[in-house]
Amino acid sequence: MIRPMYIHPVSPRRIFFFVIFALVIVGHRAAAFQSRSVTVQATTGNRIETTPGKLLTLGFKVTNTTSSKKRFESVVVPPSGWRRLAKDFPFEIEGGAADIRLLSISIPAETPAGDYSLRYKIRDAADQADAAEVVMTIAITATATSAPLVIH
Repeated sequence: MIRPMYIHPVSPRRIFFFVIFALVIVGHRAAAFQSRSVTVQATTGNRIETTPGKLLTLGFKVTNTTSSKKRFESVVVPPSGWRRLAKDFPFEIEGGAADIRLLSISIPAETPAGDYSLRYKIRDAADQADAAEVVMTIAITATATSAPLVIH
């Protein structure tokens, strides 16, 4: 009598291929992370407190981590209703060098108290997938109020 061969659904062959697949995916992601040519960090920390109706100027240190000159561009995603005061144009940084980039934002006077997120992203102008980003938390501490007009 010939006994049918039982194959367990999780055979060593399946485990082997799963492990190889996982290593390829993890290795690819790690290589992509390590290949970034730029870093960006907020010069004032990642949290700022302010009040509504203010003009806020933030500084960001952008570093070219390659050995050659690169051209970068910024992408800003402010909270809804907030305005960027000046357009930023593409800029170049020598290999291994850093630059301070300034961003001025107008905060509407009617902004309620609370925490708001602002994303500042720097990307390689030639390869937009090669990017670094910092997310700032802007804490609005009080709602702007106008003082009552007193007539004597």
